Amino acid sequence: MVKGDSNTQNNVSFSNLFYLVSKKDSLQLIGGLVCTLLNGAVQPIFCLLQGEVANVFSSSNTPSQVYDKAVVILQYFIIFGIISFILSTLMMYFCVQFGENQAIKFRQEYYKKLISQDVSYFDMLNSNELSTKMASDCFKIQQAIGEKLCLFLYFSSIVIGTIALAFIRGWQLSLICSIIIPINLLVINTATKITQKSVKENSSIMQAAGGLTEQTLSNIRTVKSLQGEKHESQKYSELIQNALQKKFRFNFISGISAGLQSMFYFLNYTLPFWVGSIFVEREVFNDNMGRPYDASDINAIFACILIGGIRLNMAINSYKIFYEAKIACADILKVLKSIPIIQQNDSGIKINRDTVKGEFVFENVSFSYPSRKQQNLLKNVSFSVLPQKKTAIVGKSGCGKSTILQLIEHFYEPDQGRILLDGKNLKDVNLNSLRNCMGFVTQEPFLLATTIRENLRYAKPDATEEEMIEVLKQVNIWDFIETLDKKLDSFVGNSGSQLSGGQKQRICIARAILRNPPILLLDEATSALDCKNEVQVQAALDQASIGRTTIIIAHNLQTIKNADLIIVIDQGEVIEQGSHEQLISQQGFYYRMQNKDNKIHTKADLQQNQNQSDSSSSCDSSPLETISPIPLFQNHLTKLQSFCCTKNTLPTLNDLPQSHLKNQSQDLNTITNFDDKSTIQINDIQKKSLTSFNSPIPDPQNKLIQRSQRIEQIKNSTILQIATKSKKLTATPKFFNEQKEESFIQVEELNVAKDQKMTSGQIIKRLFSYDKTILLNLSIGMLFSVGNGLTYPLCGLILGKLIPFILDVNRQDISSETNIYCLYLTLLGFFELASTIFQQYFTSKAAQKISLILRQDLFNKFLRMPVAWYDQPQNSSSSLALNIQQSCDTIHSFIQSTVAYNIQAFVSISAAILIAFFGDWKTSLIGIAIVPFYLLSFINYALKIGQLAITSHKSSLSTVGLINESACNIRTIKSFGSNELLVENFSQKLYKNIESIKQSAISCGIAIGFTNMLVFFFYGATFFGGAFFFKNKTSSVEGLLISIECLIISASGLGKSAFFLGDGKSAIAMAKKVFNNLDSKDEFQSNQGKQVIQKTVGQIEFQNVSFAYPERKDQLILKNISFKIPAKSKVAFVGTSGAGKSSIIQLLQRFYSNYSGKILLDGVELRKYDLENYRSKFGSVQQEPLLFNGTIRENIQYNQEVNFEQVKEASKKANALQFIEEFSKDGIDGFDKQVGIKGNKLSGGQKQRIALSQLILRNPQIVLFDEATSALDSNNEQIIQNSIEQTFREQTIVNVAHRINVIKNCDIIFMLDQGKVVEQGTFQELFESKSHFYKLISNSQLN
Repeated sequence: MVKGDSNTQNNVSFSNLFYLVSKKDSLQLIGGLVCTLLNGAVQPIFCLLQGEVANVFSSSNTPSQVYDKAVVILQYFIIFGIISFILSTLMMYFCVQFGENQAIKFRQEYYKKLISQDVSYFDMLNSNELSTKMASDCFKIQQAIGEKLCLFLYFSSIVIGTIALAFIRGWQLSLICSIIIPINLLVINTATKITQKSVKENSSIMQAAGGLTEQTLSNIRTVKSLQGEKHESQKYSELIQNALQKKFRFNFISGISAGLQSMFYFLNYTLPFWVGSIFVEREVFNDNMGRPYDASDINAIFACILIGGIRLNMAINSYKIFYEAKIACADILKVLKSIPIIQQNDSGIKINRDTVKGEFVFENVSFSYPSRKQQNLLKNVSFSVLPQKKTAIVGKSGCGKSTILQLIEHFYEPDQGRILLDGKNLKDVNLNSLRNCMGFVTQEPFLLATTIRENLRYAKPDATEEEMIEVLKQVNIWDFIETLDKKLDSFVGNSGSQLSGGQKQRICIARAILRNPPILLLDEATSALDCKNEVQVQAALDQASIGRTTIIIAHNLQTIKNADLIIVIDQGEVIEQGSHEQLISQQGFYYRMQNKDNKIHTKADLQQNQNQSDSSSSCDSSPLETISPIPLFQNHLTKLQSFCCTKNTLPTLNDLPQSHLKNQSQDLNTITNFDDKSTIQINDIQKKSLTSFNSPIPDPQNKLIQRSQRIEQIKNSTILQIATKSKKLTATPKFFNEQKEESFIQVEELNVAKDQKMTSGQIIKRLFSYDKTILLNLSIGMLFSVGNGLTYPLCGLILGKLIPFILDVNRQDISSETNIYCLYLTLLGFFELASTIFQQYFTSKAAQKISLILRQDLFNKFLRMPVAWYDQPQNSSSSLALNIQQSCDTIHSFIQSTVAYNIQAFVSISAAILIAFFGDWKTSLIGIAIVPFYLLSFINYALKIGQLAITSHKSSLSTVGLINESACNIRTIKSFGSNELLVENFSQKLYKNIESIKQSAISCGIAIGFTNMLVFFFYGATFFGGAFFFKNKTSSVEGLLISIECLIISASGLGKSAFFLGDGKSAIAMAKKVFNNLDSKDEFQSNQGKQVIQKTVGQIEFQNVSFAYPERKDQLILKNISFKIPAKSKVAFVGTSGAGKSSIIQLLQRFYSNYSGKILLDGVELRKYDLENYRSKFGSVQQEPLLFNGTIRENIQYNQEVNFEQVKEASKKANALQFIEEFSKDGIDGFDKQVGIKGNKLSGGQKQRIALSQLILRNPQIVLFDEATSALDSNNEQIIQNSIEQTFREQTIVNVAHRINVIKNCDIIFMLDQGKVVEQGTFQELFESKSHFYKLISNSQLN
């Protein structure tokens, strides 16, 4: 939560856009303003010269006098043209540079302020929307105070200067003519007010669409595993359609406003000549000039009003951009001006790392998260954490354990009570000094999308490479990193996607240890690690815990036995605390948890089982008797020793390990034969096991039958070979003996289309050919654009015929002739009104349609791209979301405005040339010779502005990923206490292209300067040429004026389209990028399999499979691996982290296809199956379950049409129903509770159970578990394991697990090491072999 300005409005004053201007920036701004105003002052001089031009052709001057005066005026045109070039160049350079700098500052300050906000601030909003919204908002501000501000001030200064000059030349006539201006402004203001609501609604919906894009693409593996592409596409389309409807309404009203402005533009032509002709005819006295009004006054005032009106319309076009920028600025200022409730507290008590003891005291602490105030997580909690000792906090999932650590990190303030550190209230402590004393490792490891080195530096910015290597060795990850080409400088992928869960977690632990904190907070820090690495890392953590305060949250109670203090939490209350021995002796809640975790029997139970064993007549001693019991597995071994198998007895799936065969000649056929006595014995044991978990007791007879059937299936699958010479059953993979490390041949590279060489014409043609309605609407809009383009040369023709009447001092009927031509001009104005409205309507319809199609196609394309594509650094979810938004916005503007105005300009200049030839072909040739240079200067300016936009876009794109990562993982970010380093890295990305931006700003300045200079040269040259021909008596005054006026007015009309020309280059570049993405080969195109699975048997086979991730082609993850998984069997893959376990799961899900060898499902290579159909047969739960922002109900029934009862039943089987119903308060169903971004409003265990509910509801034919219960306590885990056994009896189950109780009942366990299957068999067989598997679990002994 933040203490923001409650009076902050959605709209702010324009001055707020300059909120971050420094003194240095002010100098740059002042320089730009001075040049802009001076440049604007040059234009009125142009009007004076234009007035003198008309006066030169007065009937009172001889041809020689006309020529002599033309030479003088030409010199003035040249001089002021050069001045305009210099001023225009400096004006654009200063303003563009200023706008870019301010945009960078806004981004920088926004990020800096964002990461200083409370964690609760992020709980209350959709963090996925922040990055794209920030980029969009800053881009709008950048435009508003950069190029567009420059042009607005330039045009405004021209308007002011020309109007002032008009009043100086003749105030009576100017006053009458300028009445159009306030009417024009009133129309604009009214239109703006009408469209305000549409702008805000559109902005809000587009923000939501950006958030949805961000969320979907960042969870792409989850989306693909759930076949959610169409589901997400439909949600996105609904949002976009709604947003574009709002935008169309805005654009249509803007079109009406633009049409009225165009009409007033022509009225600006009409009034000066209509009223002026009356003034001349009636000899109205001009007070300012001290004489009656004459033709020079009318022409000067006409020129001023004309240019002033044109520039006013061009200035008004900026108003929409300014308005959108003000709304964007208001949203940014809410963040910049907000004050966190938990502040840095610079004046607070600073904790000294060297002297802090680390004694925490909770005094009557109650707490509920700000986003769910109705749910009290902690209730009057009081306890003390011993200084420099190890304290463990245990309890069921969701009981408040992680909340305590977050309060210790001071992420939140308690609602009641206080928290003390060494006797000091955390409220009074300096925040950075507090967090710099802590090392924090969360249950869900988070790495930024950068190198390993940079991730470590966030914990200790000044860490040396030697220090980094040392901590990486301690957590047993350096050996792996050393194999990478770039070692510490290796890119970890987006959210660490290039690493396994265990590898990520070890780097996170290394990061925490690196800063050598006096206080260490570990929230399930080793949950993703295998036994071997867990032992080594646990030993490193135990060593690191010596002499420092360590607080541990763990579900594996074996890992906290040696804790000095164990605090037991249940339903937000401390119910027990003490050492392990003390709590066991109390035989309370912890004692029951321990029994459930270890299945420890009481002495009476052990004695009873031993008596049963002794009374059996045919019981042989187990080979495991000679093995020293390991504490973690002592109960399992005790059960094996105390459980006596007869020849005909078979243990159930709940017994560990499965009984080994005693007789050398025993065959699998005899396994299924058992007598009643053995059944009773098994039944007795089974009841003891199951009742302790409060779960339904399955029928033992049925379980034995299912077990025997499964063994029969395994026997018939040829996966097993029986070694009759051995005393035990030996399992050998069919391809195991063939495994040899061979060179890896990638059979299929990531097939993504290269950058295509498409011309601008090809791009435009493709844009227009998407849909018939697009082409139809666009064609109609273009017809009206043609009509608009013709009005300008026609206006020049009318003026060319009109002006000679006024110049002829001897005519008596000036007003009557003038009235006719003024009527023509008025009619042209109304025609312009209608054509502009219709042009805007039809082009908006076309732009809306093509924008919708492109957004949908691009979003769908990204959804269909292979997972390997997302592993590339440039394809982060934030970058892709921003890419969709900015590219399609630019193209939308291009279709709606730029194309129409360009056609209008082309028609205008073409028609003007033809009419000019009709007037005087010789003068027209001079103008035509200059027109290409004029057009090229416009095009060059457009190219430079477009290049500047592209460069700026790259800078923005490079930062959105960091914003999104920071916002979505704010707890880890804040635990770093390294805000300065984060801001520094953020700034480096922003300033990376600053030199290119400076060069582009200079180029833009030169381009617009040259364009403005040519305006002067154009007018001066045509006027001088006309005077020369008039002197030689080869041209008439009327013909000359028609030629000059047509060319000049049409050329000035180009200025109307010049405002949009800057968008043309960037739009073409964006469209090209969009088409390159759309033409890329996605995974559905790469996998051309057509075979459809009706119902899979479920047999999986790997034949000599080798695999390396595309971003790490030099490092083989799987090395010529072969194995077979029988249909409807339950198998597990075990091994150290990084051995390739999760890679097998991802290959089965067809996330990657660049493997060599064969992977078969039911005897058919995976790539021959239809991809969508194939994935529908699989279901998976990941180690780090990712939930979508929405309700619990929406997440469980994701992409499925089911009723509520089915949802409820699935949650019940996943043991989630109880905690969901606890959320039901104040008339709100618990299933309608919002889970937050990535499920951040739920605990890790709750998220996993929601994901399991989702899986159970889907009921796939092949089930993949990748550490699916790692976040659960032992009680919930066992209940869920029992539920899985019952729910998925007919499915093939593939487990990746480190916990013994997950794999103990598997039919086959595959032991992986360094990408190879080194061993396989049942749990008992592998344990008895005393090889790799035996060593793995033996290494898990916790001392």
